Amino acid sequence: MASRCPFAWGQTRGRDRSNDRPLNSIDPRKINLGLAYKAPAWSVRLDAVHHAAKKRSDVDAAEITTGGVQFLTPSATTLDLSAQWRINRDLRLNASITNLTNKRYWMWSDVRGLTSTALIRDAYTQPGRSFNVSLVADF
Repeated sequence: MASRCPFAWGQTRGRDRSNDRPLNSIDPRKINLGLAYKAPAWSVRLDAVHHAAKKRSDVDAAEITTGGVQFLTPSATTLDLSAQWRINRDLRLNASITNLTNKRYWMWSDVRGLTSTALIRDAYTQPGRSFNVSLVADF
């Protein structure tokens, strides 16, 4: 039996050197912190994923061709819960709940270039709470 705390952090910075403007292709920072427990026949894991907000100072407004104001993604934190049961050496059952709190959020790469008044903005949200179950056979 073992427990661990998985952790990941990612952040990128950059500017267009030809005009000293921000690069809109850069996503805001993302942090993942988890708690995991593993026993010989089963395991469980809880992950908190934080997506930072996109700052106006990190956006080149010249990229928006419709003349509006760029929609900036707000920060969001989601929770994911997963478990695995090893039924026998060659068979395991996996189950997970993604976005446990049903948080509404956007990914910057999906809404880049979309104005804050766009009527289709909600079409770009990430999935709400979802459930996944799989049975995996190794042979």
